[in-house]
Amino acid sequence: MVRRHLHVSSRRRDRFCFRSRQRFLEAFRRRSEHASAIDPAMRRQMAERLVAEFGTCEAAADALWAIARPNRWSSEAEAAEEYLCTD
Repeated sequence: MVRRHLHVSSRRRDRFCFRSRQRFLEAFRRRSEHASAIDPAMRRQMAERLVAEFGTCEAAADALWAIARPNRWSSEAEAAEEYLCTD
């Protein structure tokens, strides 16, 4: 029973992490309602959380690219990677 509960929690955490990475990528989409709703302070907080989660900006960028490639969001991933690793 306990293992099952931990497994569900782990799956929820993974889904949350995926969604947070996807939201961060969406913040760099052009002509996006979602992107226009994210102010610079919120974007900075999202970036800090991603770097904290993955340890380095390079590892966080790799995680973003893993989502971006299948969705053909290369320009968003490039912008997000530049933001993560230069700011």
